[in-house]
Amino acid sequence: MSSEMIVGIGIAPPLVFRRIPAGRYKMGSAKGLPHAPEGPEHFVEIREFWMADCPVTIDQYRAVMGHYPSHFDGAPDLPVDSVNWLQAREFCSLVSASTAKCVRLPSESEWEYACRAGSATQYNFGDSGAQLSAYAWFEDNSGSCTAPVRRKKPNAWGLYDIIGNVWEWCLDSWHSEYGGAPCDGSPWLNSSTRRRADGPIACAAARGIWMRFAAGRLIAATIGNRLEPAAMASG
Repeated sequence: MSSEMIVGIGIAPPLVFRRIPAGRYKMGSAKGLPHAPEGPEHFVEIREFWMADCPVTIDQYRAVMGHYPSHFDGAPDLPVDSVNWLQAREFCSLVSASTAKCVRLPSESEWEYACRAGSATQYNFGDSGAQLSAYAWFEDNSGSCTAPVRRKKPNAWGLYDIIGNVWEWCLDSWHSEYGGAPCDGSPWLNSSTRRRADGPIACAAARGIWMRFAAGRLIAATIGNRLEPAAMASG
C-alpha cells in the first residue's frame, strides 16, 4: 500500500499527502515543563488518515482560490499566510469539490499525532534543541520572514515544516485546556468556530501569520493550526 498520494489542483504543483498510520498516543504536555501549558495529558486513539506533507503554498492557494492574501511574498513556494479559518475551510471545500477527495483541516489531536510521528521526546527528532535549525524555521534563523517549504528535514513520517515557519489551522474550536477533550481523534467543537494557536506551529497549509518561537518550545506547545489540506480519511 502506497504511503504517498498525489492530488492535482490544475496548473499549480499538486498537493502531496502522506499516509499517517493509526495509533494511540499521549496528547498534551506534562505539568512543570517550560512553554507547555497544554494539559491535562490524555491518551487519544487516532484512525489512519492522510496529511499534506507541507503547508499549502502561495502558488497552490492562488490556483484554487484565484488570489492570495499573503503578507510575505516573493516566491510561489512560500507557505501562504494571513489566511483566516473560514478561508482555510473554503480552500479545503473547493479542493474537495474539484478532485472528488474529502479534504479538510485536521483535528488538533490528529495534528499533534502527525507532528510527533511516533516520538515521545520533547521534539519529534529528540530531546535536544541543538538540531532544531535542521528541522524548522524559527526566530533565530528565519530573518523574520517565512521560508520556502520543504527546505528543512521532514519528520519521521515525511512531513515538512511541521514545526516552525507558519502557524497552522486546525478544525477544533479553541479551548484553554484539555479537560473533556475527545479521545478518538475527532475535532473538539463548540459554539466558538475559531481555533486559536497558543504556540508556534508549523506545518502546513494554510494560513497563519508568520510566527516566532524560541528553540525551547516543545511539540505539545506548538499545536494549533495547519492548513493542510490537511487531512483526509483513509479508505
